[in-house]
Amino acid sequence: MEETHPTKLTAEELRAQIRVRVLPEKYAEVMGYSLPIADGLLLGLCVDYPNTIRMVLNEDLDEMALSLEEMYEYGRRNTDAEPISPVPGDGVVRAIGGSSNFVATRATNWATLTPSVTGPAPHGILFGIPDREIILYSVLEPAEWLKQLDELANFVLQVVVDPQREHPGGVISWDVYLATPDGRISRLLEQAVAEEGKQVTRRIYNTDHTAAYIPFDES
Repeated sequence: MEETHPTKLTAEELRAQIRVRVLPEKYAEVMGYSLPIADGLLLGLCVDYPNTIRMVLNEDLDEMALSLEEMYEYGRRNTDAEPISPVPGDGVVRAIGGSSNFVATRATNWATLTPSVTGPAPHGILFGIPDREIILYSVLEPAEWLKQLDELANFVLQVVVDPQREHPGGVISWDVYLATPDGRISRLLEQAVAEEGKQVTRRIYNTDHTAAYIPFDES
């Protein structure tokens, strides 16, 4: 059975099915309305059906039953309610998974995860979202930030290059981000891999935002 096109959904149906979704910045062209989250990431809209997800594209906006503002309002609410499953563990890097298609997008609103899932995080959270089914994170300890960053970057890399992992919806990001208690998110580390995973290049971003929480000068 063919799913109803997003532009044909009623306002009531759309309020229930609309979701916000974190995507790599390459989608900016077809989702020009999308909201920037941080370098490399944007927040778009999609409609959740029982068996598939359909993105809301530029050409759909004028025919949708709700305004762009309303879709983001209900999409945020619906995505924040998506179920997640924290993975047990006490290592430097922890994981959040689940059967939802929007697990990674939960990482765009850490206020819904801290402290209920992560525990107290007064200095913020380091995190990576290699694909839509997983969040890898570490509660920031400023004195240990470099060790945390290195371990987290390695975990993200392992997930991205894992030949056994299907990456439904595609890879979102190779990078590591900093989410701070004021709700802001910035890219802290950019990484790229060449020669079939044999060479990794990394760049750390020392910006006004990251420097307010990361003691770069002491490392």
